[in-house]
Amino acid sequence: MEDWKHRQTVSYLEEVTKSPESSEGPNGESDEEKDEFYDQAVAFVIDSRRASISAVQRKFRIGYNRAARLIETMESAGIVSEMNSNGNREVLSQKVELD
Repeated sequence: MEDWKHRQTVSYLEEVTKSPESSEGPNGESDEEKDEFYDQAVAFVIDSRRASISAVQRKFRIGYNRAARLIETMESAGIVSEMNSNGNREVLSQKVELD
C-alpha cells in the first residue's frame, strides 16, 4: 500500500473541496432551507396552543418528518418548550415577531 502512495501525488480541485459560503440564520438554517409553512405553522401553534407534530401534520397536510422539523425549529426559536415527561410541549410564546 505504501508503494502506491509514493507513486502518485494527489492533486485536488480547489472548487470541489472548498466549502460553500452559507448565510445561516440563528437556527442553523439558510434562507433557502426555510420551510414555506413555518410562519403559518407558528401562527397555528400559538393560536391553538397545541404544539404537537400530529396537529401540524393534520392542519397543513404534510408528512411526519416535515412537521417534526417545523416543531423542532420552533423549539430552537423558543416558541415551544422541549418535550416533557408525558410527551407534551408547552407553547411559550404569546406573540411572535416574524421576519
